[in-house]
This record gives sequence, C-alpha cells and structure tokens, in this order.
Amino acid sequence: EANVPFANLCAIVQEVELCRGGRPMGCMSFRDVGKLIFPITSKEHKAMCDATSDEEARSVLYVLHFSEPCPQCGFRIQRDSDSAGCPSVVCSNCKAPFRC
Repeated sequence: EANVPFANLCAIVQEVELCRGGRPMGCMSFRDVGKLIFPITSKEHKAMCDATSDEEARSVLYVLHFSEPCPQCGFRIQRDSDSAGCPSVVCSNCKAPFRC
C-alpha cells in the first residue's frame, strides 16, 4: 500500500464532512473513521458501510475480532474463558468440530 500524503487525507476528510449533510463540521462518526482507515476490500470496511449506527459498527467489529468462522457453515464462534486451553471447538450451529 502506498503512503497517502497528509494533504490528500485532509481533502478526503473534508469531502466526507461535506457529504454528511446536516451534521456539524469537524465531527466524524465512528463509521466515517472506519471507512477511511480499513482497506476497502476488508470485512471491517464492509461492516462500516453496512452498519446503521456507530453502536452496531462497534458490535460487528468486536464479533469479527473475537470470534472465528466455522469452516463448514461460516457461523461465528466466540470461545469463552473456560475453553481457553483447548484448541478444539464444536460449532453450535452445525455441530462440526474444528480447531481455532
């Protein structure tokens, strides 16, 4: 990835602020910042674009960061502290065993 000059970043931020319509200048939402910092092809960027609120965006990022997708069905599994020492997990959706 190429470095983005500071002037270009300022121009992008300014354009985002103009497009937000009605919100005060100088006040970017969590989703606005996420759209700027996450690579456009990442699941995090998609989450920022799809979220309807900053709270929803934070929740989705938490799930993406602290869970693993089941290789069979894609259902996201979050390990609890009781299973921290065990590398095997059973999907609660399709019951497939996998290592994470």
